[in-house]
Amino acid sequence: MFYSSENELKSNQSAISNFYDNTLTKSYLNTPYGQLFYAYAIPKNPHIAIVISSGRIEGLEKYKELLWELYNNNYAVFIIDHQGQGRSYRHLKNKHKGYVKRFEDYAADLHLFNKEVVDNYWQGKKVLVSHSMGGLLHLIILHILNTLLVARFYLRQCSTFTPKAHQNL
Repeated sequence: MFYSSENELKSNQSAISNFYDNTLTKSYLNTPYGQLFYAYAIPKNPHIAIVISSGRIEGLEKYKELLWELYNNNYAVFIIDHQGQGRSYRHLKNKHKGYVKRFEDYAADLHLFNKEVVDNYWQGKKVLVSHSMGGLLHLIILHILNTLLVARFYLRQCSTFTPKAHQNL
């Protein structure tokens, strides 16, 4: 398994850019309200698919290094820009102002992405990797739509998270 350090990521920026520009397939998913920007890449011998649900005000460009590293470890990768984020549609003309009519709309978009894109290109096991708001969206999908994935991982900025401290959640 290939693990990179911060220094290796810096020295591999041209490979990461090449992956982003030439290997990662980027497109738009039509919804009733606008287009959602997404990307995916599937290596020759993938183990599993990683579906990434990013945090608030994060476009998929922020995840270039992670996508590259996962791909180089033979994981299929799928990621979406949520509405109002990155290159996806916005309800407001001011691109710097975030707005969503109903928070559940984010979860509906993620569910649509899973059904229309991920399931179209991947029939194996899936893992959802979530950060911040993306983790909440997955919990909403689990609750409302009863969607099951193999496992869920929530990326946290806080290094003090311990299962014992959160066992009553």
